[in-house]
Formats: sequence, C-alpha cells, structure tokens
Amino acid sequence: MNRLHEQELALHVKDYRNMNLSIFFILFVILSTTLFGGKKISSCKPPTSKQEKWLFSQIDSESQKLYLSLPCEGKKLVMRLAKESCIEDKNIAVHLVVKRIAQKKAENRNYVTSQ
Repeated sequence: MNRLHEQELALHVKDYRNMNLSIFFILFVILSTTLFGGKKISSCKPPTSKQEKWLFSQIDSESQKLYLSLPCEGKKLVMRLAKESCIEDKNIAVHLVVKRIAQKKAENRNYVTSQ
C-alpha cells in the first residue's frame, strides 16, 4: 500500500468510528427518554410473534435469552431500536436496552436507600 492510500484508509476508519459513536449517542437518548422518561406504561402490548421471529433470526442465543428476560416495555424498545435504527448488529439493541434497564434499577435502588 502506498502512503496516500494508507492515510485515506485511516480517514475512512476514523469517520466510521465517529459515525458509530453518533449512533450510540442517539440510541442512548432514545432509551433514556422513551422507556424511562419517568412515566409508567400501564398496559403494554408485547411485540407480535412474527416480529419476535424476525428478531430472533437476527440475534444470537445469548441475546435471545436476554430479550426473553425483559419486561414488555423493554421488548418493545428492543424491537423499535432493531427496526428503526441503522444498527447492523441487532444484538446491540438488546444489550443496550438490558444495560439501560439495569442502570435504571440501580438508580431507583440508590434513590430509595438514600431517603
């Protein structure tokens, strides 16, 4: 590879990394405001079996187990992130929602114990 081609390739890799960081930030904002905006959803209609079959064809067995452990709101959010975002690896959507739910539970526990 010549020097110019290596520099060009490095710029493309850097642009790709910046794009991924932007995507993760947007997903984090969606997670923070959509599911955990302080409002509880009284009744939740879970994703259809057709939607879940599609998702399961896109994710690995670990993510399938995590998805099944989620509450209804979490499953709906995973589905939304997997379908509406430009994440190629749908496993990321599952892991982001699981992580955010765990963070929210920890925050709630800390809030209760501090009172």
